[in-house]
Amino acid sequence: MLRVSFERKFRVLLASFTGTFAPADIALLGATVTDFKKSQGLVRGIVDFTGVDVIDVTVEDMTRAARGQPQIMTGQDRVYVIPQSLLFGLGRLFGTYQGLAGYAEPHVVRTMPEACEILGLVDPDFQPLEHTGS
Repeated sequence: MLRVSFERKFRVLLASFTGTFAPADIALLGATVTDFKKSQGLVRGIVDFTGVDVIDVTVEDMTRAARGQPQIMTGQDRVYVIPQSLLFGLGRLFGTYQGLAGYAEPHVVRTMPEACEILGLVDPDFQPLEHTGS
């Protein structure tokens, strides 16, 4: 499941996954971020995988997504929070393939405090947003 929140003061979009992370979630994230960009413009982003307990994506899924999907929020920092070892490796692989394709690589960290530090967030107040995903 995907939950989306926004921190207005620092202009940071937070996308949080829980449960199973599957190939359809990659597309859902892209569609959700694209829709948000249309209404709010460019913002920085955090994708939080802390709540993921089943990983149903392959190396091929991640490399395909990395090569085929340029950064939606062009020029904006994005941080992936991934505490699980396997998914952390897949996140790093995704970033490497983004770089090889000529796109900006995301930061990949294990904790939300690390993500907040990278983005300079102090006492962030993420407010939930409605979205069409499930």
